[in-house]
Amino acid sequence: MANGEETKVSENEGYLSDESDFYGDSATKQSFEDRASEFDDTAYWKNHQPSLTEKADANVAQALASPPPKSFMYNPYAGQECAWQLEESVEAFLKRLPPKTTQVSESIPWIYITNPFREAPKRIAIHEEAPPDKDSDWGKCASEGNRLLEELTTLRNTIEKENAGEPTIPINLLMNKEKEVTVQKILDTAIDCQCTTGKVCFMSRLYVTPDRLLCPLFNAQVTLEYFQYLCDIHIRTKKPPHSDISSLFPPSSHIPNSKTLTLVSHKWMIFCLPSEVNEIWSAIAKSTSTNSLGIGAKVSPDGRSGVSQKSRLICVYTENFSDRMDVYRVLKAIKELGLVDKTQRNAIYYKADVFTYLQLNSSNPYDIKASLYNSQDFFKDPPQPKSVTKPKARPVKNENAKVDSFFRKVKK
Repeated sequence: MANGEETKVSENEGYLSDESDFYGDSATKQSFEDRASEFDDTAYWKNHQPSLTEKADANVAQALASPPPKSFMYNPYAGQECAWQLEESVEAFLKRLPPKTTQVSESIPWIYITNPFREAPKRIAIHEEAPPDKDSDWGKCASEGNRLLEELTTLRNTIEKENAGEPTIPINLLMNKEKEVTVQKILDTAIDCQCTTGKVCFMSRLYVTPDRLLCPLFNAQVTLEYFQYLCDIHIRTKKPPHSDISSLFPPSSHIPNSKTLTLVSHKWMIFCLPSEVNEIWSAIAKSTSTNSLGIGAKVSPDGRSGVSQKSRLICVYTENFSDRMDVYRVLKAIKELGLVDKTQRNAIYYKADVFTYLQLNSSNPYDIKASLYNSQDFFKDPPQPKSVTKPKARPVKNENAKVDSFFRKVKK
């Protein structure tokens, strides 16, 4: 081809003939043919250990052949008219029970939605707080909590009797220490009984002054939390609104002096205008249903507490009040939804459900602080994840062959 002449290529060039000794001599070929005829492929594949590639191929084939199993979902409010049902979409739920127009009734005291990915008892009462843990023992928790509060009252009476005529400041300082001990025992009891749920609470666009709420139902100025308490009594007793509220209280209760009250919410809660409640509740409900927020949430329907034209309440529940990182996560998620005042002028508060069951509101007779946390403290000093303690380095010899130890530092 170099001189331009065409050359013919043999048709057999590059091929091996059957007579070639490349396959071995006749004895070798006969040996392999005998082995092939005696080979049991069924027995081979039965005892064969698949390679990693074969295993991966088999797993892929199995995954493609069958759909992935669905995650099991829970709903402690199953069958209850006032709550989201697993068989309906969140959009259908919001359309069925819009809080702006849904009327409060015996079967709809609140509108509920639960996080379906958290295991909870099959059915709970609609008047309870957050869906409890499947192993929660609220009866034991409340009983022990009330016993601790009774002990605190007895202790205070004893201290006041022993220090009769003495200045009240030292007595109050002593009682403050005892209150701290009692509160910690109550929280420890809640943890032991697996009753650790709590509520996020904050206010959005309240129609009140920074420190007072005008109560249209009773024509009085009271704190927001105390106002809720009055309204709950109004619903429970079904008495008509009037300005004289003293008859609505049990004998041990009293009307606090409005001058000494402060505005302290007692739940991670949202108060919003009726015109906004559908939009805000929609954001809360969707985030709860996708496991992006807390373990559950509820909103007051129209007519609750007699303030349907003024404000609505939304509660967002978390699983464990002692898990500060999770409480902070929920708070940040609420802020990302645009439901926390960016200026942080009004703090929002978090309350453990055990305090609610023990009726430890802001005006409780034990003078125990009703909330555990507030948003301002969390944003100023966010909780940090628990760090793993690194092992200390072993002592090493320096250039002078002397050992630097934990107890003695050799001068350089």
